[in-house]
Amino acid sequence: MTYICCVDDYASLSFNKRRNSSDRFVIEDIIKTVWKATLRVDTYTAKLFRDKQVPSLIVDDDCLENAKDGEFVFVERQNPSAYLKAGDQLILYHWNRHYPSDNRLNLTGWNTLEITTGEFAGYSHEKITKTKVVLQDKAE
Repeated sequence: MTYICCVDDYASLSFNKRRNSSDRFVIEDIIKTVWKATLRVDTYTAKLFRDKQVPSLIVDDDCLENAKDGEFVFVERQNPSAYLKAGDQLILYHWNRHYPSDNRLNLTGWNTLEITTGEFAGYSHEKITKTKVVLQDKAE
């Protein structure tokens, strides 16, 4: 599985119980990235894809528990840290800002190989950095 998250400079997934991820250019990039693969989102996140062409969107409030190999899971409110397994990947959209956080992504226990795949101007942010992170369990 590949998990998709939007984070600030301190790996915050949300702030003041609000999403980091409403930038429309990020949503368009997510659609291009997953294209015909399955994308799982919960009901809260599904609103971001309303009126968008997403060939294999599954709205599932248990998307982290039900995700299968080869699928993408875009999470905003749930922290995927507990669901990461050896070989999993993350795609992170960095806002390059710091917000007061109430939920942070925790990669303790993982070796990470980080590959920055690019930067682009967002609709609401001047610079968004897209990073692909390949994870390997430190226990291996």
